[in-house]
Amino acid sequence: MDFKVNSNKLISSVKKNIDRLNEYSQFPFKLYDWLHWVDKYLKEIISTVKKFIKSTIWWLDENAKRFEWW
Repeated sequence: MDFKVNSNKLISSVKKNIDRLNEYSQFPFKLYDWLHWVDKYLKEIISTVKKFIKSTIWWLDENAKRFEWW
């Protein structure tokens, strides 16, 4: 009887360890997906800021030319 109880605990522990190892094996894929998500949205944000700065500089340059003529 004692052997059965111990073997059940052992089997349960091994199953938990296998589940944990499966979780660990999925981590690189989750990290890869997360990094691509961050990369995608950071690229969009940087592009938007770059366009905003470029249009602002163009606007300031055009106004500077107008003020020089005036």
